[in-house]
Amino acid sequence: MLDLLKAHQGDSDHGLKALRELVDNCPTCILAALRQSGLCSYHGKGEDYCPPLIGTEEFDYEKEHASVWADVNQAKAEANAHDYDYY
Repeated sequence: MLDLLKAHQGDSDHGLKALRELVDNCPTCILAALRQSGLCSYHGKGEDYCPPLIGTEEFDYEKEHASVWADVNQAKAEANAHDYDYY
């Protein structure tokens, strides 16, 4: 994952799209890769401040994680309803 981000760092999204494809849009996998890559780190102070290349505007772990679990829970509920002939 880190090699992919480094290879796509020059992309307009700094490799986020390629990473999403590689890990099948897994928020935890994306977060792990971003943390290890340093692309989401803040650098410097004052005039030397450099915002992260990939920030919460591009990737919000909490929202994406909640969305995945909402989908999982909905699929389980639908499977349970089907198993009990609620359809």
